[in-house]
Amino acid sequence: FEGDASVLGRPFFVMEFVEGRIPADVPRYSQAGFLVDEATPADRARMGESAVATLAALARLDWRELGLSWLDPSGRGEPTLRHQLDLYRRYVVKELAGREHPVLETSLDWLDRSAPEAPAGISWGDSRLGNIIWQDYRCASVCDWEAVALCPPEADIGWFVMFDRMSFDDLDAKRLEGFPTRAEQVALWESASGRKVADAIDYWEIFGAMRFDAIMIKLGDRMVRAGIVPADLNMPVVNGTTDSLARLLERQGVAIGG
Repeated sequence: FEGDASVLGRPFFVMEFVEGRIPADVPRYSQAGFLVDEATPADRARMGESAVATLAALARLDWRELGLSWLDPSGRGEPTLRHQLDLYRRYVVKELAGREHPVLETSLDWLDRSAPEAPAGISWGDSRLGNIIWQDYRCASVCDWEAVALCPPEADIGWFVMFDRMSFDDLDAKRLEGFPTRAEQVALWESASGRKVADAIDYWEIFGAMRFDAIMIKLGDRMVRAGIVPADLNMPVVNGTTDSLARLLERQGVAIGG
């Protein structure tokens, strides 16, 4: 990072270039692209295992030793899941600006009631295959840190299995041979991280879907303002992420609006 604006007229930073390949979002890597057309089952297995091992490695890091106390929402060196839930509730209320969002509001209430006890660590925040640069189907670089937080790292394996479900089940895409199953992903993460999440993985997946749906409010509003989608579609509230979150809540027997 260079903070001296006299060099280029404004502060700037320079990044190292990392050679590699990145699974696409559009069309999703589960439907088209090199993972469908070129990868072997062994390649996909190696990719899935490398991704989960990367999440586990992040879970083992000590945020204090890395000087990340500036991320601490408690201000006391005691970040907790409750701080994250409060942060997202406040964000949702602000961005909805009086609009109703029963699914998202129900999820926040359920997450509050059902919150497990888990120590905070470094949570990458957007843990998915498309945010990793791959070399020979192994992780070469982890990208997109804008949602990093001091939060139980279980949030990362929850987001990972959530995005996996959205990429296959929610798109009616056949699971590509070789990719670890949800149960295998969780077991790999537990073994490599030394943390236990299996009994609470549904909680962490819903936590991830809630976060994704909260992000969609502002994204939807921006798309409406840009004229990409008509306002009457109510995209900030009515979208595929909301539908996915609603299905996850229903699997837990949670009544929307209840």
